[in-house]
This record gives sequence, structure tokens and C-alpha cells, in this order.
Amino acid sequence: HIKAHRPWISYNTPMSQRKKLVLFDGHALLHRGYHAIPYLSTKDGTPTNAVYGFVTIMLKALTDLRPDYVAVAWDLPGKTFRHDLYDDYKGTRKKTDDELIAQMPLTREVVEAFNMPLMEREGYEADDVIGTLAHKYSKELEVVIVTGDMDELQLVDDHVKVYTMRRGFSDTVLYDRAAVEEKYGVTPEEFVVYKALKGDTSDNIPGVPGVGDKTATDLVAKYKTLDGIYDHLDELKPAVRKKLEENRDLAELSLTLSRISRDVELDFDLRKAHIHDYDKKQVHDLFHRLEFRSLLAKLPGHNTVNTISDQESLFTDKNGAQPKPEPNRDHLKEATYVCVDTTEKLDDLARNIAKQRVVAFDTETDSVDVINANLVGMSFSWKAGQAFYVPVGHTEGTQLTIEAVLKVLKPCLEDKTIGKVGHNIKFDYQVMKRHGVNLGSVHFDTMVAAFLLNPIGRAQTLSALAYGELGIEMVEITELIGAKGKDQKTFADTPVEEATVYASEDADMSWRIYQLLSKQLAKYGDAAKVADQMEWPLIPVLGDMECAGVELDVAFLSKFAKQINARLTKLEEQIWDLAGEKFNIASTQQLKVILFDKLKIESSSLKKIKTGVSTAASELEKLRGVHPIIDLLFDYRESAKLKSTYVDALPLLVNPTTGRIHTSYSQTIAQTGRLSSTNPNLQNIPVRTELGREIRNAFVAAKDKVFVAADYSQIELRLAAELAGDKPMIEAFKSGIDIHTLTAAEMFGIDPNEVTKDQRSGAKTINFGVLYGMSPHGLSQATGMDYVESKAFIDRYFELRKGVADYIERIKEQAHKQGYTETLFGRRRPCPDVKSNNYVIRSAAERAAVNMPLQGTAADMMKLAMIAVAQDLPKGAHMLLQIHDELIVECNSGQEAAVAAVLREDMLSVHKFQVPIEVNVSAGHSWGSLEPL
Repeated sequence: HIKAHRPWISYNTPMSQRKKLVLFDGHALLHRGYHAIPYLSTKDGTPTNAVYGFVTIMLKALTDLRPDYVAVAWDLPGKTFRHDLYDDYKGTRKKTDDELIAQMPLTREVVEAFNMPLMEREGYEADDVIGTLAHKYSKELEVVIVTGDMDELQLVDDHVKVYTMRRGFSDTVLYDRAAVEEKYGVTPEEFVVYKALKGDTSDNIPGVPGVGDKTATDLVAKYKTLDGIYDHLDELKPAVRKKLEENRDLAELSLTLSRISRDVELDFDLRKAHIHDYDKKQVHDLFHRLEFRSLLAKLPGHNTVNTISDQESLFTDKNGAQPKPEPNRDHLKEATYVCVDTTEKLDDLARNIAKQRVVAFDTETDSVDVINANLVGMSFSWKAGQAFYVPVGHTEGTQLTIEAVLKVLKPCLEDKTIGKVGHNIKFDYQVMKRHGVNLGSVHFDTMVAAFLLNPIGRAQTLSALAYGELGIEMVEITELIGAKGKDQKTFADTPVEEATVYASEDADMSWRIYQLLSKQLAKYGDAAKVADQMEWPLIPVLGDMECAGVELDVAFLSKFAKQINARLTKLEEQIWDLAGEKFNIASTQQLKVILFDKLKIESSSLKKIKTGVSTAASELEKLRGVHPIIDLLFDYRESAKLKSTYVDALPLLVNPTTGRIHTSYSQTIAQTGRLSSTNPNLQNIPVRTELGREIRNAFVAAKDKVFVAADYSQIELRLAAELAGDKPMIEAFKSGIDIHTLTAAEMFGIDPNEVTKDQRSGAKTINFGVLYGMSPHGLSQATGMDYVESKAFIDRYFELRKGVADYIERIKEQAHKQGYTETLFGRRRPCPDVKSNNYVIRSAAERAAVNMPLQGTAADMMKLAMIAVAQDLPKGAHMLLQIHDELIVECNSGQEAAVAAVLREDMLSVHKFQVPIEVNVSAGHSWGSLEPL
């Protein structure tokens, strides 16, 4: 079978004459992983964030440090000798989270799978085990301690170093003597005295009350030891001397508690710590169970298990070369993959496909750009371990012509009684459509199915699913055509024999995963119904929309670019005039100098970052009205962004073959189920500013054509009234009163006729904002009210909208109890972070949970409407764009009324609500010039 070739990371760390022993502080690294990764779990809900963090750190350390010997120190539950000395030792620590406790045995499994000795001793901590091993073996070996606990810096000496993480997992640092002294101002031997003086709140080591970092550092740097400090009390300032005199017992106790033991009795055999073997299958099976596919490539590798000699290691073979990890491809040895390269085989394949009710189907092309891609081959499977590849477009090798193949296979490909299964089958649908085949009966998409089952993080690539569901490592496309860059080939250049394995495997895995995921969907609430009624029927609809594309008026954009350039020049001059000098407005550093040093604008309220005060839009927003330069900066930034993102970029995206722009719609990005537009993203074009609206004028209907657009009016507010059962809102919508005007009137206690534009705007902000957890701070930023006014405004709103308030609390309670929220139609979104101990993370999860039933239901309605509209549009009309709650159709001039009737009818008949749903319809020659019909 085809062998994978993965590059092994090269490091230029100088190797010592001594061999190296690496000691992992197991619990410290596990805690580090747990707190660094907010949430991660397997598909069955087993938490794995701590284990993932531990393994990530461990593999990085093994690669960076390349040890000859390795061991893991572990804390046992229960008291240690330090508790005997001080009852309150670690007494301030809160109970360990259940999610972390559950991951401890999994981490021990990881250590066992890698054949690493796991060292622990009752009555002692992992620190003491590490201290003992480091002290003993530093006489003959280089010792490196891998930990997240800085207490172990006291162990550093000429042959002991500490490897730890500064931020995340990639930013690491190796502390030797000099690094410790540079960081803390004391030597490693003095570090324990420094800690004893200042105390340690995490371990509840008391220290000397009133002695902080600076005092402790100064004392230790000068007097070296605790006895040395007390021998020179008469030299100290009276206040410091008094603190030390009154607390000598605490200082000495703290020193004893802080000092790591180096004489623990341990049964440790260095030979068993030699890192020369591990059971690769056991590790692979464990990583599969934990769903750690992304870590496979980081494994130290060799071709056979348990055969490396004591003179070799996982990092260098006997010739000094670095071995490459070899993927497990045993499934290929058992598979039957057939290359269909004769007419007899082709006829036989067609007869067999015709007998099936469901077939996995995949195309191979010479490009990922579906509009320009040429068909290179097709693969089919309907039985695990069996697949057929039909090559038609390779540059060399035995194959049939595309014309001959399509003539034979077109009938079964278009047969609607044969369900087609694929991974991202929309691409295959579009490729076949461009080659004159209308792929009938899109039955299942494994990518979309995986997303439906877990939209917050489940792997969606075919190879990731194959590993996660089946434990199979697939052949990667880069193994055949190379990585990105000028030397990358196309699939057409791949030899047919290798292509057969790759393409057949794609179909085979699609079939196997389909069989698994279809069963999972059936058991996952209404997920199967959502798939059957929305997602599968929508795939050809989206495929047709993307292929159709939309025309772009390049000449208009060229003219508009000149207008924006003139605007930017004028704004630049105005900003320079206010600044009193010319400077690079795009340079944040130069901008800071102008704003805060020269113009003396107060910056105390702004967020601080590594390079100083932040000048991000969210921060400068706080300075609106403080100085006229701020508003000009916003205008300049908006104009510059629109120019670079749209005015300059969009013409480059016009397809030279079709002369149109072809956006791509994804069903697997937005966790609420909304469609996402990419390449280019047409959903992000601003509509609230004049410049943003002007860009929409560049999207035009073709000659003798016209756009007809329909959008759901205030759909999420109407759904909020419906789902919350809020009577005042329901009655307002039924009576046709403007909901924002009514809200403003109720909030301010005035007649609706007296509501001002600003009051309505504020009510609109809160109507939408509170549904998604807008805080008083957020409202004050959006409206200009101060915090107290904003809080009173929100409190008053919930008094008036008690139904909405109760609904929000009910959804939060559901999220905590069930672990998910769902749309009216049964689409689910898991929300595990509602159980987080971190308030920020928990609050964000609760907001997302409340958002799901509203935005998700609106998204489901739009999908159902699109399916109906695609079937009901008159000939000559076709959907082009779907933007949030809006649908745009291109039709022949004169068809406006007929198309508008279809849009209204289909969008309104998706579901029957007690709250009236409104659809606004408009028409025009460009997207920006639509007028109400």
C-alpha cells in the first residue's frame, strides 16, 4: 500500500556528553492542561481537556528534549508529611473538580501505554519524588524536570534544569541557573528561602506576614539563607526587622514546608526508564478512544514495535537519523480496491450499482475550485473494505475516456431510486452537473451528519472521522501531490495505481462512516428528521446556487474605488491636521504616540496589551466624543477596510470562465445551523453605513434579468414572542404596531406618537440585545448611556417583558440540565461550557444556549423555505444568494410578480405560528437598489 511520509521536526539543541533523564511532574502538567483548555470531550461526553493538555506537553517535551530515560512522578491521594507538620497545609485549596478527577486514570493509561515508569510514594508529593531522582541521577546524567510548578526551580543545579510553559503549550522555557537568577533575582538554592519568606497562597504556606516579593528577593539576595537573614536583623529597617522577629517560627515552618525532599525511598530501576520502546498499537487504540487524532503526527515513530535496542532511542536510530512516524494502514492490506480500466469492468460496475439501494460516491478532480475543476476519476462503494475506482483524466496510465464512462454510468448516477452517499457530496454534485450529469437522490452527507451530531467541535474531515469513528488512518492527499506550494502536483498527475488506493479508500470510508452515523442520527433526538427534511434536500439547492454565481459590475467598483481613495485622502489630511503632523495612521504604535503622548487623551479606561494601550475599535469606541480625531479615525478605518476587503478584492474573485462571482455556502460552520458564505463572504458586507450599502450596488442582475428579494421581517423577535409566550409582544405583532416604538413608549412611559428616533433606536438595541445576554456595560457602549442608566433600562425591560425574562431563565436551566438547547424543529446545539467554573466561559455558554432556539429556528425556517422555493420557481428564475434572513432570486424581466408570490407563499408556509410572520419583498436591477414590491 501507499506509504506516508511525514516530516520529523528538526531541532538544533546541542547534545550533552551525558545521557539525559527527563522527569515529568504528572499532576502539575495535568492541572496545566485542564485549566489551559476550557472544555474538550469525546463524543460520548467523557472530558479529555486535561489529558489532551498533558499529552500535548509530554510529546512536545519528548521532541524538544530527546531524552534517553524518562519517568513520570505522580501525587497519591491523602495526606503527606507536610500535613503532619502543619494541619492547614493546602487547606485553602477548593475541592478538585470532578471533571479533572475523572481524567486522572486516563492519564495514567497514557503513561502506561508509553511504557514510562510512574513513580509515586505514600506520604510524599510528586515534587519530592522528582527531587529524589534528580538529586541521585544528576551525578551521572543530565536531568530535565518538565512541570508547571515553579517550586521545582529550587532543584536546578549544574546538571538539573526545569522545562516549563509560559503561555499555552508552545511557548516553553528551559531554566538553568542563570535563567532562574535572571527571572527571580535569587539562585536556585536561595529560591526556597525566597518562597518561605513570601509564602505561597496556593499551598497555604504562611510565610512571614507583610513580606512580599521585593522584600523577600532583597533579603535573600543579600543574606542567602534564612539563618543568614536572622543573623543580621540589626542591619534591617525597623519595620522589616519587627515582622521577622515576631514570625521566626512561621518562617522556619514555611522553609520546611517549601523545601523539596531529596531522600525519598523509591524502588526505581533506571534501565526500565530507557525510552526505547512503546506499544504503538496500544497508543493508537488509546488515542482513538480519546479522539486525539491531531496528536498522531507528533508521536515518536518507528516501523516495528519493541525492537529498538538499548543503544538506540525513539529520536535517533543507530545511524543517527530521525525516524519518521509511520501511519497504521493495516486496513489497506485487507481491502479490495478495483481499478475499472476496461469496458468489461465498467459494464460490470454499472450492473452492480443498479442493484444497490444506496451507494457511496466520490469524485477526484484536478482542482478544489469546483467551477474550474476537471473530472479525473470517480469511486464507488457499497460494502466495507470494497471499492471501485474509475480513472478518466490522469495524464498517463490505463484508463477509459470520460465520454465512454459517463455514457455507461450516467443512467445509474441520475437514478433517483439509488441513494448517493458522500463526504461533502455537494462538491461531487457540482462536478457531475458541470459534466452533464444530474446526480439524483442525495441520500446522506457524512460531513453534514457529523456536524449535526456535534456542531461545537466534532471533526468533519473524512480522515478525521475515519480515525475518530473507525480508528483508521487514511492516506492523505498531500502524500500523493505534495504540500502546498509551487511544487504541488494535481491529482491528474498521480499514477493510476496510487490514485486507485486513495480514491477507493475515500468511497470505502464514506460508506463505513455513513453506516455508523446514520444509526447515531436516528438515536439523537430529531437529528434524523432535520437531516432528511432540511440538510439533504438543501445540498443540490446550494450546489445549483453556487454554480449559478452572481454578476459583478467591475466598472462600477473601479469608479467607486476612486471615490474611496479620494475620501481616504481627505480623511488622512483632516487627521494629520488635528494631530499637528503627518504619521502612518495604520501604525498602532505611531497612533498611540499621537493620541496619548501628543494629544494627551486620557487612556486609563482602555485595555492594556503587551505593546501598551490597545487602539482596537472596541477600545477607541470608549473615546467617542472625547476628541474629534477619534470619529475621523473610525471613518478612515471603515473606508480602508471596505476598500481592501471588497472594492479591491471582489473583482479578483470573478471567475474568468463564467464572468461571475461564485460564493460557497457551508452547512457545517455556524453552530446554530445558519448557512455561512465563504470565498467570498457576502454576509459580512456592511448595511448600516452608506459606503457598505454602496458596495451592494456592484452585484447586478444579468442583461434582461432582475433581482427579486424576500426577507423575514424581525424574525428572531417574532420567534422570541412565540417561544416565550410573551403576551404584550404577541399582541403588538398581531396589531401591526412597530415593536421598537412600542418598547420605547413602554420604557419611557410615553405615548407611541411621542417616541423620538433616538428612543426607538435604544429600544431596538435592547430588544435584540437582551435576547442574547447583553449586559449593562454592553448596552452603555451601544447607546451611550452610562452603566447605571443601562442597568435600570435592562431591569425595566424585564419587568415589561416578563415572558421573555422567564423564557431566558428557562432555556438556561434546560442547558444546565440537558447539556443542550434546540430549535423548534429539533436541531440541537450542545453547551457543555455552562458547567464551567470560569464565570466568563460559563456566561458565554449560557448566551449561546439562549441564542440557539431563536437564531437556529430562523435558520431552519430559511432552509425549509429555500427547498420549497427551488421547486416552485417559474422557469427562467433561480436562487442566487442567501444572506441571513434574506433570499435573492434572479429572474427574467416581467417575472417579478410571479417570483414574489412564490417567495411569499413558501416562506410563510414553513410553519404555523400564533405570531404573524412577515415577509418583505423587493425588486431591482442591483442588490443595492432593491425597491419594495
